[in-house]
Amino acid sequence: MLNGAEPHSGYQCQQEHLDWTWGLVGQQVAEERHVILQAALAKLRDVFGAAWDLFELVRPLGGRMSAGIFENQVDRLMGPRVPFERVERKTTMPLDADALYLLPMYESRSLKLLPLVKIMPAPKTAQNACYFYNRLQKDERIRFVSYHFEQEAEVVDQFDDTLEILELISGNKS
Repeated sequence: MLNGAEPHSGYQCQQEHLDWTWGLVGQQVAEERHVILQAALAKLRDVFGAAWDLFELVRPLGGRMSAGIFENQVDRLMGPRVPFERVERKTTMPLDADALYLLPMYESRSLKLLPLVKIMPAPKTAQNACYFYNRLQKDERIRFVSYHFEQEAEVVDQFDDTLEILELISGNKS
């Protein structure tokens, strides 16, 4: 138990979430799901506490190395600001422009996120949205969902980076 939160509560919520039928649902079902997700989020916040306030979610744009330190131009993917705030962050390792990172505010280390969360343009509007991995389809294409745009809530495509991670996680790739 961490900070009073039940172990595996996030996993249980994930299992419920995966069992839900996606698409249009009635108001009552939507409200029930909202309550479930709010409770799971509250449990997650209890586990992590204020620790998230010490990290920034960033998308690298480019950079250069100077005196053994990488000076990176990044989009700071936090808050409601669009376009995202462009800032410089110094790291001890180069940042992959095709990945998202968590950067501790007072350190030069970086944590590369698995490609299960993506910031990408919505197919029709081309506006950036945050998409989350949902499932691998039978045709080997990958479904990502977003909660930003109701009309463009999903993207189904071939995402090789995500497929590679899924194969590693499932043990289907050596």
